[in-house]
Amino acid sequence: KIIADRILNNLRNLPIEDQRYQITASIGVGSYDMDAPVDVLDLIEKADQAETFAKHAGKNRVVCHWEMTVSS
Repeated sequence: KIIADRILNNLRNLPIEDQRYQITASIGVGSYDMDAPVDVLDLIEKADQAETFAKHAGKNRVVCHWEMTVSS
């Protein structure tokens, strides 16, 4: 999550045409330790689910799969 937050903050701070535009991103995070995936494809699927959740929750944010499942 820390790395994903740093990526998002760095994207937000990229100067595009003298700050005329701003990059936004929805980032989903899956974790081997926290999500207990069956295999690598399951881990990717969990990160994809978290990214989709981030988009629907207002975009421009980081959502971790393990947090998403706890709150639902």
